[in-house]
Amino acid sequence: MSGKVGFTAKSPKERAEDLSKATGVPLALAYVVVHSWHHQNARGLEQAAHAALDDIRVSPQREFFKAPFEEIRERIDRTISYYSPECQA
Repeated sequence: MSGKVGFTAKSPKERAEDLSKATGVPLALAYVVVHSWHHQNARGLEQAAHAALDDIRVSPQREFFKAPFEEIRERIDRTISYYSPECQA
């Protein structure tokens, strides 16, 4: 499975809809939100999460990663715990 991991100022659902429209993917292949996290320093956490996922990055400078969802989620959860232990997913 491939997934996009990134910050958005919009709701995750709105961002997925924007991505789907922009890429012109068929409805059956449209982006869907599988999980989201809220954090007071979302931009900083995004950078830390991308570093934790770097070895499964699909392409340099892109926010797409290829691994089973559970692996991606676990890496992000560990990053959140390290980055800010008081943060809840």
